[in-house]
Amino acid sequence: MNIWKKLHTVIAFITICVLMGNLSVFSQQFGNLTNISNNPQRIETEPTIVVDQNNHIHIAWTGFYYQAGAPDNVASDIFYTNNIGGSFAQPVKIAVPGDWYSREPTIAVDEAGHAHIAFRRSSDQINLLSEDDIYYVSNVAGDFNNPILVVDGIFGVLNSGDVSMPYQTRIHCDTQGKVHLTFHAFEYVNGSENYFDCLLYLTNLTGDWGKPVLITDGYFITEYNSCLDARGRVHVAYTDRDQINYIDHIYYTNNINGDFNVPVMVSFPEEEYAHSPDIAIDSQGVAHIVCRLPFAIDLPEICYINNASGVFQDWIAIADDGYIPAIAIDNNDFVHITYKTRPFSGGVLYYGNNIEGDFKFSTFDQTSGWWYVGSRYFALGDSATFHFAFYDWMGEVQNSDTDIFYLNGTWLQKRAAVNFSSRSLDFGTIPVDSSKVDSVMVVSTGNIALEVASITSTNSNFTALPTSFELAPSDSQFVYITFTPTQSQDYQGYIIFSHNAPSSPDSVFVQGIGSPTVGIAQDYTGNVPTAFRLYQNYPNPFNPTTTLRFDVPKGSQVSIRVYDVLGREVKTLVNRKYQPGSHAVAWDGRDRNGLPLPSGEYLVRLQAGEFVAVKKVLLLK
Repeated sequence: MNIWKKLHTVIAFITICVLMGNLSVFSQQFGNLTNISNNPQRIETEPTIVVDQNNHIHIAWTGFYYQAGAPDNVASDIFYTNNIGGSFAQPVKIAVPGDWYSREPTIAVDEAGHAHIAFRRSSDQINLLSEDDIYYVSNVAGDFNNPILVVDGIFGVLNSGDVSMPYQTRIHCDTQGKVHLTFHAFEYVNGSENYFDCLLYLTNLTGDWGKPVLITDGYFITEYNSCLDARGRVHVAYTDRDQINYIDHIYYTNNINGDFNVPVMVSFPEEEYAHSPDIAIDSQGVAHIVCRLPFAIDLPEICYINNASGVFQDWIAIADDGYIPAIAIDNNDFVHITYKTRPFSGGVLYYGNNIEGDFKFSTFDQTSGWWYVGSRYFALGDSATFHFAFYDWMGEVQNSDTDIFYLNGTWLQKRAAVNFSSRSLDFGTIPVDSSKVDSVMVVSTGNIALEVASITSTNSNFTALPTSFELAPSDSQFVYITFTPTQSQDYQGYIIFSHNAPSSPDSVFVQGIGSPTVGIAQDYTGNVPTAFRLYQNYPNPFNPTTTLRFDVPKGSQVSIRVYDVLGREVKTLVNRKYQPGSHAVAWDGRDRNGLPLPSGEYLVRLQAGEFVAVKKVLLLK
């Protein structure tokens, strides 16, 4: 048997689950399939992926290769790459001296973008009961030299006896750059041959690596995953088998109160077996869990649940056929789930989210080839991106050897967005105590409603109406800004828009000049009105704001009042003395108490001395 056939045979024993499916470049909207480890001298497996705050991708994996003098002439180490330079760099080997075998890498990044990797170091490449250690290394100092032993293969941690063979490590970094490890191990009872499964936790929170702390023990813990919340607390979901019915259940625990609390069983029908749990925590501390129910009768195979109500209840159906689900939460607390169809059923990869309320999934097409994903093969990034890392099991994608592949995609984010027709208005020169109205169009360019909570001015000589509104996607609204100088001077200010789009608060710069009144005041167009006049409002019909222009030929006391069709006054818009000129006033469709008026026809009445004019206006909502 040649070395590569022998290596494939060895890895077949190491890899518990192998997926047979179809693999190809995804649709162009999901980017291109990238081979990041095309080395014919290595068989590469167990990829794990993470995305840093700058949307750079970090991937670690296990590489098996020929090594003379090693058992079976085969050795394995951890390899790492990133695309910080724009493309994936040449992989870096992370080696530990000795003839043991490195595998099961797990990776995290801190807020500075440094990579932190933990991995299992085994004395035997295929014996699951071999004496194993856990090593940790980071590139904080610039490279990955000198991995350190953080968990010895045999260590005493519980009163009942020693614990040996740590494996299935998960690594996380908090906002302070501290590292948190969880791992699976066997608990031997009082030196006997009897043992239980247990999950343990280790951190360098105090500066040094301490002693592992028990998360929980159980009868037959098979699979688990962990994550951190925003405050650096650990949350764990795992499967354990009861000793009466031999049914696997999902359990959840955390260390929010310091110690890990008593695990809570995530309820589901008693006749079902649960596998492959994954967990994520949103910004409110709600736990979200996805798992596989392979023998479900009344439920689909892939299900999702959360404890937003305070308890876990009501599984949500995801898929009738699925394998190895993964879950992540974005910055807006939307849930993203991916899974693969089971072995021998096509090997299709699915990705979906609940941004539109219900979960909606896309299918990624593939061509022939066996392929597999590692324990952390899925990650979210900024700019609405998601990322996958997986390996080609039989080397049928691009090469005859087994390689690591990377693929990304984008999703449609639900967010408000806004655009303005102008970011500045120049009102020119206006006589003191006169007014001029200009407008800015506000356009809702997002895919959810734009909610403008307030419109304010930094200068009281500039006023804006309306002062709040809501726009559906693609709708627009004019905001009318009135400049009224009270002294002969230059005026500047900003109209401030507070809203629910990421750019909030936005501003529009406004400026104008107040000119002195000499003799009969001219209007701002340079013409002296020869008669009183009330113009038809614009726009008409309107919702919610309209503008009324009027001419004053001589200094006069002017009142403008709004009446309903029964002749009842609903609001006084102006009641003061105006200098000769053309003026304008805006009405926001509200009554004297500031309450919105219903749709309908209203009468606007202007009176200046003996002059009276009336216009009909239509408020249409």
